[in-house]
Amino acid sequence: MQDDLFRHVNGAWADGYRIPADKASFNTFTELSDRALDQLKAIHKRMNEGEATSRDAKREMIEANLRLVISIA
Repeated sequence: MQDDLFRHVNGAWADGYRIPADKASFNTFTELSDRALDQLKAIHKRMNEGEATSRDAKREMIEANLRLVISIA
Protein backbone atom coordinates (compact mmCIF):
# COMPACT_ATOMS: atom_id res chain seq x y z
CA MET A 1 0.00 0.00 0.00
CA GLN A 2 1.19 3.49 -0.77
CA ASP A 3 1.98 6.20 1.74
CA ASP A 4 -0.68 8.45 0.17
CA LEU A 5 -4.07 6.75 0.63
CA PHE A 6 -5.97 9.42 -1.36
CA ARG A 7 -3.64 8.96 -4.32
CA HIS A 8 -3.88 5.20 -4.04
CA VAL A 9 -7.68 5.20 -4.01
CA ASN A 10 -8.39 8.12 -6.36
CA GLY A 11 -5.23 8.46 -8.44
CA ALA A 12 -6.60 7.27 -11.80
CA TRP A 13 -9.73 9.39 -11.44
CA ALA A 14 -7.78 12.48 -10.33
CA ASP A 15 -5.40 12.16 -13.28
CA GLY A 16 -8.23 12.04 -15.83
CA TYR A 17 -10.77 14.41 -14.27
CA ARG A 18 -10.79 18.10 -15.11
CA ILE A 19 -13.02 20.77 -13.59
CA PRO A 20 -14.62 22.82 -16.41
CA ALA A 21 -12.87 26.15 -16.92
CA ASP A 22 -16.02 28.17 -16.18
CA LYS A 23 -16.65 26.45 -12.82
CA ALA A 24 -14.99 26.92 -9.44
CA SER A 25 -16.00 23.37 -8.54
CA PHE A 26 -17.97 20.61 -10.20
CA ASN A 27 -20.03 17.76 -8.80
CA THR A 28 -23.15 15.74 -9.55
CA PHE A 29 -25.45 18.52 -8.36
CA THR A 30 -23.67 21.06 -10.55
CA GLU A 31 -24.08 18.73 -13.52
CA LEU A 32 -27.79 18.21 -12.77
CA SER A 33 -28.30 21.95 -12.32
CA ASP A 34 -26.56 22.72 -15.62
CA ARG A 35 -28.63 20.08 -17.41
CA ALA A 36 -31.88 21.44 -15.91
CA LEU A 37 -30.91 24.98 -16.90
CA ASP A 38 -30.23 23.86 -20.48
CA GLN A 39 -33.64 22.16 -20.58
CA LEU A 40 -35.37 25.29 -19.25
CA LYS A 41 -33.61 27.43 -21.86
CA ALA A 42 -34.81 25.07 -24.61
CA ILE A 43 -38.39 25.18 -23.27
CA HIS A 44 -38.27 28.98 -23.08
CA LYS A 45 -37.03 29.17 -26.65
CA ARG A 46 -39.84 26.89 -27.89
CA MET A 47 -42.40 28.94 -25.95
CA ASN A 48 -41.15 32.17 -27.52
CA GLU A 49 -41.29 30.61 -30.97
CA GLY A 50 -44.84 29.40 -30.25
CA GLU A 51 -45.90 32.84 -29.03
CA ALA A 52 -44.51 34.45 -32.18
CA THR A 53 -46.37 31.94 -34.35
CA SER A 54 -49.54 32.59 -32.35
CA ARG A 55 -49.17 36.38 -32.75
CA ASP A 56 -48.67 35.97 -36.51
CA ALA A 57 -51.73 33.74 -36.78
CA LYS A 58 -53.80 36.19 -34.72
CA ARG A 59 -52.70 39.11 -36.92
CA GLU A 60 -53.54 37.16 -40.09
CA MET A 61 -56.98 36.28 -38.67
CA ILE A 62 -57.70 39.93 -37.81
CA GLU A 63 -56.61 41.07 -41.25
CA ALA A 64 -58.78 38.40 -42.91
CA ASN A 65 -61.76 39.42 -40.77
CA LEU A 66 -61.22 43.09 -41.65
CA ARG A 67 -61.06 42.24 -45.36
CA LEU A 68 -64.31 40.25 -44.98
CA VAL A 69 -66.07 43.14 -43.21
CA ILE A 70 -64.85 45.62 -45.82
CA SER A 71 -65.95 43.36 -48.65
CA ILE A 72 -69.45 43.00 -47.14
CA ALA A 73 -69.88 46.73 -46.51
